[in-house]
Amino acid sequence: MTSHLRTLLVLAAAAALASCKEEDSKADADDAPPADADVPDLAPDDGFPDLEAADPDVPEDPAFDEAPFDPPVDADAPDDAADAPEDGPGGEVLPYGGCVGGDPRAKFIEETALPDAVMTREEYRVSLTFANCSAETWDAVAFKLGSQAPQDNTVWGTNRIPLPGDVHPDEMAVIEFSIVIPDLIATRGYQWGIVHEGVEWLYDNLSPLHTIVVSAPVSTVELCTDVLVELGGRTSATARLQQCIDATPEGGLLEIPAGVYLMTGAVTISRSIILRTAGTADFAAPCHWPGSLPCAVLYADANLDVDNGFLQILDGSTGVTVDHIILDGNRAGRLGSAAAAACASGNNRKGFNSFARGSGHTFTYNASVNTLCGTGMEWRADGATIMSNYFVDNGDHATTGLWADGLTIHEADDSTILGNTFFNNSDVALILGGGTNSIVNGNLIAQTTQAAFAGLMLDNFNGGTSGDFSGTIVTGAVIYCTAQLCDFGINLGPHAWYLSPNTIGGSVYGNTVYDAKICLNIDGAGTAAAPVAVFGNVLSGSPSSAEFNCGVRPTSIYNIGPDSVVDRRGDTTPTTTYEWHQCP
Repeated sequence: MTSHLRTLLVLAAAAALASCKEEDSKADADDAPPADADVPDLAPDDGFPDLEAADPDVPEDPAFDEAPFDPPVDADAPDDAADAPEDGPGGEVLPYGGCVGGDPRAKFIEETALPDAVMTREEYRVSLTFANCSAETWDAVAFKLGSQAPQDNTVWGTNRIPLPGDVHPDEMAVIEFSIVIPDLIATRGYQWGIVHEGVEWLYDNLSPLHTIVVSAPVSTVELCTDVLVELGGRTSATARLQQCIDATPEGGLLEIPAGVYLMTGAVTISRSIILRTAGTADFAAPCHWPGSLPCAVLYADANLDVDNGFLQILDGSTGVTVDHIILDGNRAGRLGSAAAAACASGNNRKGFNSFARGSGHTFTYNASVNTLCGTGMEWRADGATIMSNYFVDNGDHATTGLWADGLTIHEADDSTILGNTFFNNSDVALILGGGTNSIVNGNLIAQTTQAAFAGLMLDNFNGGTSGDFSGTIVTGAVIYCTAQLCDFGINLGPHAWYLSPNTIGGSVYGNTVYDAKICLNIDGAGTAAAPVAVFGNVLSGSPSSAEFNCGVRPTSIYNIGPDSVVDRRGDTTPTTTYEWHQCP
């Protein structure tokens, strides 16, 4: 596990442990972060967590005070400077001497910004200079450069850059860092400001707002034997990609070059093959992750109008592997399309990025991003391995019908969902409708720029799936709901949405939830014959009341509705007993 992400998880657990028995006194939250909202650094410099699957046997006497991941020896120690790359953050603190009365506390001086038009995978060295015209010293531990447009985004690789040192009043910090342009075609905002971590943003003088147009280089490559395709997102690659998939024999490998493939229709996989970006087989980090290798990007055309997404693993298939591929739904470019109109009218299958049927499939180190609506990936296949993927910016919570899950699992018996990362999805980040004898372990969920109905949910889709989680363990999740951007951190049971039968069984323990309106809500989960086991979760930061679709309701960190059957295994965390019916 990388030191930055490992430290993030440990510090989050430690903070939550300190307050897990107390309800926060915060005021009701709006749907967007307030001006002084602050979040931790959510993007590591390299790599991806190497979390191990939990023991499938539920312990009878759990140790509630132990986090479900392996902490470093010293979580507060900085990375060894000798290990920092030469192009890592840098700069210097210089005298300024120009502060006068009425100046902003963080006075923008100058910058070397990104050009207005850039290409994917280009690298730039940028800098920003801010003068400290306040009366306090900017401690280099407590103050950082933070991303804006939108606040706390990780578009340019991270949402925090360290200051080069302590900055005293009337001194200025020259902050330098490198940006590798991400693999996605897009138009993005570029703006930065000074943030006092955990306290406030110094909003009085941000850097200028730039609009950066990201394009992809255009080239012609051999996709498979005697099949050429143009990369760059200008002409359709769908037919040629399908031709190469169909030409790959059972058990074969199709490695496609990195670059942008314009998808004007769906490609389908019906037999056991491996689809992978060339050159990534030995790289253990997902695509679109800071420090990742270039990946193949399947990029939805602005007029794409298909059901179930543009990458489909078909029913009856077995043993398909998709590895190191980016699925980009191009939501911003499709808002005026027929597919968007279908989403708004209730047909969210027009907005999917992908779906999978069959059995025994593996989905690893991929990214599913910018889904128009519905879900980044819909899954109904047993024997799954879904590991170390990145689900980010799927759907739009503020627009009816255009919200989207990150990963939607209808049924997945005997499966492993391990070490995936979910940022700023807009419906439920990770939702399961059934799956027996499965492991759901070590998934990181964060809402920093838009709201979601829930971070993690066990459901039965209004009786449309089994809702049977017998023998399944959900553990090791770390869920950040900045400024109550999740209605529920973890929601067990369907009744907050619909009054279908209770879900069956399952064990949910050793998870950490931070700052949801309700950190853990159980409503319609467990039966007398198969209660849901819930214990040893670390919960903090819920307000005393909050606004939901049904209005303002009293809240708590932990609620168990009266129609749930819960085996608490001796857990004594205080609970409320609100009936939470049809009120997400």
